[in-house]
Amino acid sequence: MDLIQDHANELTRRLVRTVREDPRTIGYRQFDDEELGERAREVYSHLGQWLGKTSESAVESEYFRLGKIRRAEGIPLSEVVMALLLVRRNLWQFVESRGANTSLEL
Repeated sequence: MDLIQDHANELTRRLVRTVREDPRTIGYRQFDDEELGERAREVYSHLGQWLGKTSESAVESEYFRLGKIRRAEGIPLSEVVMALLLVRRNLWQFVESRGANTSLEL
């Protein structure tokens, strides 16, 4: 988790670029890079909490909250799910690039 927190800006920049370029997340293009960056930081900042002490129901509640906000913004569910998958892929690639070679290390 320290790796994520220490490199949050780099992770955020990479994710914003990926979401901008991916044709499956076109609805997010209505937001500027700063707004997308804030959204990415929000997800990454909660990640440690979600992986640690937070109950499954608390994580579920947070995802429902985010889903309601995205629906109100007109973002299709498929794009919300894709954006979350891109968050995960971005994090996975970042950790791999830092030398984690096994599933256990990841």
